[in-house]
Amino acid sequence: MLNKVMLIGRLGHSPELRQTQQGKLVCSFTMATDTGYGENKKTDWHKVTVFDKAADKCAKYLHKGSSVYVEGRLSYYTYEKDGIKRTAVKIIANDVRFIGAKSDNPEYAPQPDDGYQPPMSDDTFEGYPLNDEVPF
Repeated sequence: MLNKVMLIGRLGHSPELRQTQQGKLVCSFTMATDTGYGENKKTDWHKVTVFDKAADKCAKYLHKGSSVYVEGRLSYYTYEKDGIKRTAVKIIANDVRFIGAKSDNPEYAPQPDDGYQPPMSDDTFEGYPLNDEVPF
């Protein structure tokens, strides 16, 4: 049997990070995917749950509007609202990849370097030897 889903879409809101009583990190977010074009365009919304280290990274680097690739499995659950039993589905993600531009998230900005500069001499350029041979 196979239960696998792969989606590419955008977050509908910033992720929510929480911790279980056992100390396990859990991150939840919704994401939108589009199908069709023009007048036939349709948006589907998906609930996504991520655990452990991936949950921490999602909460830290993703925000509303971020583009992501999510791979995981479908998980069905039931709940009761207004006395009516309902069934819903969420995606338990085992792989989340950030596919948006780094500039989309100011917290994901490059860190300042440590001041290291490669050694310069007459026969090197930015630390690479100058010669007639191509290094690749």
